[in-house]
Amino acid sequence: MRAVSFAMHGIAAEVITPQGNGSLQLALIGKFNLANSLAVLAALLAAGFTLPNTIAALAAVKPVPGRMQLVELANEHGDRCDSNITVVVDYAHTPDALALALQALRPHAQAALRVVFGAGGDRDSGKRPLMGAVAEEHADSVILTSDNPRGERPAAIIADIRAGMRAPQAAHVESDRGIAIAHAIESADSGDIVLIAGKGHEAEQIIGDERIPFSDCDIARRELQRRFAA
Repeated sequence: MRAVSFAMHGIAAEVITPQGNGSLQLALIGKFNLANSLAVLAALLAAGFTLPNTIAALAAVKPVPGRMQLVELANEHGDRCDSNITVVVDYAHTPDALALALQALRPHAQAALRVVFGAGGDRDSGKRPLMGAVAEEHADSVILTSDNPRGERPAAIIADIRAGMRAPQAAHVESDRGIAIAHAIESADSGDIVLIAGKGHEAEQIIGDERIPFSDCDIARRELQRRFAA
């Protein structure tokens, strides 16, 4: 493999195989996805598949919903259109997972790496300051919001996260997760990557005893359409 390129919406690389060389184009994010794809390519070639067919199949692979998922933008007619920012939704909800997600995204960012996240209520509170420290270390811009606050006050959870940050005043705080996502997308500059972390594929938000329909992907897609496809 050579000539690896990490772009805003995927990865490109030249692969060198016993069947010859080929241009691999992935609609996936992160070095780990490149490594996984190369392992699949090697296995399929060994099983007798041709290089062109294998490359074409890998190019069509989409991420698992809520796991380093690129939020794609479409216009009112359903046609895919491009924006000059990248929005990724990931389930990362622990310090280690958040660090790995941000590290995976860094090579793809042409400008700033921004993160929107919170922490679950009535769950391990000890991880909250650690997540604040991780976000501050690996992201250029931090937006703190609610995750699933459950029976806790969102402001108290956010305060716990800020306690782990060296410069908590630099973080933007918005407890309403929908508004926080909208702010991140509206304020992003060309070349920025916005990571929306913590809830991934989840289709609801737990506030108190209520389960409210809520999807990070749906909110992000709506805000992208509002900004770029209007």
